[in-house]
Amino acid sequence: MAYTTGDAQFLRDKENKLIVKEFAVYYSDFPEELIRVATFAPPYEKECLPKNIRKLNTYVSENIHGLEWNDGEYGFHEMTNIMWSMTSRLEVIYVKGLEKGKILQSLLPHLCVLNIEDLGCPSLEKLPLFDSPCENEIHTRFSQFKCASKNAKRLGLWLRFFTAANI
Repeated sequence: MAYTTGDAQFLRDKENKLIVKEFAVYYSDFPEELIRVATFAPPYEKECLPKNIRKLNTYVSENIHGLEWNDGEYGFHEMTNIMWSMTSRLEVIYVKGLEKGKILQSLLPHLCVLNIEDLGCPSLEKLPLFDSPCENEIHTRFSQFKCASKNAKRLGLWLRFFTAANI
């Protein structure tokens, strides 16, 4: 049985709302276990952010995912269309976390976004790491950081083993 999992990395905008910087989808039903990933440029210049948000984003960039405010392969205005094209053939996608699920559900209303934690998925820190590289060039500079493509694959493999054990 095939399952699709996704992950996203975020920064905060000037209104302190999370904005997508990176989105990845892991398709377990392809022979090569296809992963698609996109990174998005910011909606405006970093200088438009309040000082406290810039400080928070700097912390997240330096300690969590390595994506800086100005990083991004695609324009922010293209985000919804690109995310839709990455998921247009899907009905369901599993993600980890309630807040992440709500954000992605609002951006992808054609999908049923389910929280994999409801199935008992452990924290990402407890899931095995794989030698597969991150699927975007930004993360090749910062291998110690979390990336959406690795997280999506880790969730997908956990889901595969979980469903196999519960059939």
